[in-house]
Amino acid sequence: MLAMLAILTNQAVLSAQLLEICVMLFAKLSIAFLIDRVVPQPRKVKASLCLLLGVWGGFSCFAVSFPCGRIAERPFPPRICRSSGPLVASIVLNLIIDLLLASWLFPTLASISLTKEKRLTAMILFGSRAT
Repeated sequence: MLAMLAILTNQAVLSAQLLEICVMLFAKLSIAFLIDRVVPQPRKVKASLCLLLGVWGGFSCFAVSFPCGRIAERPFPPRICRSSGPLVASIVLNLIIDLLLASWLFPTLASISLTKEKRLTAMILFGSRAT
C-alpha cells in the first residue's frame, strides 16, 4: 500500500512539473503576442520566436520526463542522476528566452519621444512582465 502511494506521488510530481512547463510556455507565447501587438514584427521573426519557444517547451518536457537520460520509466524511488545536463540546458535556455523577451521592446521604447523617466518606466514594466 505504501509503495503504491509512493508511485502515485511520483506520478503526481511529474504531472505537476509538466503542467508547469506548459503554463510557462503559454505565458511566454502570450508575451510574444503582446509584443507583436505593440510593435508589429515581420512574419519570419514571429515564426522564429514561436519556433524557439516550441523547441524550448518540447526539450523541457523531455528533460523533466527522462531525468536520467534513458527512455524508460522515471527512477523509483527518485534519485539524483550522474548527468543532469539536459535539465541544466533547459534552465539556461529558459533564462535566455526570458532575457530575449524582456529586451525585445527596448530599442523601440528608446526611440519614442517621451521623457526619460516615462521611457524608463515603460521599459521596466515590459521587462518585468517578460520574466
